[in-house]
Amino acid sequence: MNTLDKVEAVYNRIPVTVTDYSNQTQLAYAYQMDLSRLSNLEYSLPSERYMDIIIKGCEYYGVKQTYIDRLKQISVVPRMKSSEYKCITDVPDVHYTLDDLVLHNGTNNYPLWISINYKIFEHTGLPSTDDPSYHQLSTLYNVIKGLHSGKDMTLKMSQNLYEPLYGIPSTEDEMSLEHRSMVEDMFITFISNSRSGDKNYWRLIGKLIKSSSEKCTSNC
Repeated sequence: MNTLDKVEAVYNRIPVTVTDYSNQTQLAYAYQMDLSRLSNLEYSLPSERYMDIIIKGCEYYGVKQTYIDRLKQISVVPRMKSSEYKCITDVPDVHYTLDDLVLHNGTNNYPLWISINYKIFEHTGLPSTDDPSYHQLSTLYNVIKGLHSGKDMTLKMSQNLYEPLYGIPSTEDEMSLEHRSMVEDMFITFISNSRSGDKNYWRLIGKLIKSSSEKCTSNC
């Protein structure tokens, strides 16, 4: 569970008491969204991907079919088609080596870099501490710094997203164009949200030289 704690930027692990099917009380854990964020969120339906993960998990662990059937009746936001994913475009024609990327890992005087599908972003800083978005942006920055700084984060992001439709890749060789497209779309959505990533603080600066045409998404 420590691994989950490290990758969760907006959910906190809390203890809960549950009653199992044999009517025994058990201590369990659940991940609850940071309560300070809830008041800023608008109501929305769960995504089809999100519900698919929950339903498959319930089926795997033998949850009662009546509960699973109830989950299947919940309205969802349909999955996007792979052709609808947004792609990172207008990448500067500047090439960097893996050594360059590793050097910018946030532990020295160099700005932090990350790579998304071999497209490099530089973090340009955080707002002032009195800015309303500072806490959220700094929390997410520290998560990215701890897990992905100075690295290509495409594989890890794909694993964390866990799209049952495509499966979970164990290696880069197992990643499909759909995996890569989904990661690019997710990152664009992330930095376009002023409450989370904010594109003002992530600058697209070039490409990792190991990239090749087959590593790009189909709509690049």
